[in-house]
Amino acid sequence: MQHELFMRRIGGDPHGGVWSIYGGGEIVGAMNHFPLHPSEKDWGWTITVISGDRSLARAGRAETMDGAQAGFRAAWTVFRAALGEDGWARHVADRRDSERRVRYFEEVQRRRLRGDLSFPPRDL
Repeated sequence: MQHELFMRRIGGDPHGGVWSIYGGGEIVGAMNHFPLHPSEKDWGWTITVISGDRSLARAGRAETMDGAQAGFRAAWTVFRAALGEDGWARHVADRRDSERRVRYFEEVQRRRLRGDLSFPPRDL
């Protein structure tokens, strides 16, 4: 199943920028713009989904944003098909587990700042 892709800017740099790329409600990649030289390929993209197949394209560069988007979309179409539904389900589960761990450690930090040094917190 192919997911509709959309981008959300996450950087505030007026001369460059970073965007997260979403597909199926999950972050599946990133795109960045870091102007180096007018004749260089200043737009980069990366697929951030983990897969065991190292033969698949995961990153590229282009001269324009449109070119980078087209490169990402072409690579993602191949990557997503190779990933399959089981691979996608593993990616979603891994993201949920990562988000849970981040929330846990953020709460531990908040408690430590309040002086609660008990570890591990019993109620998390």
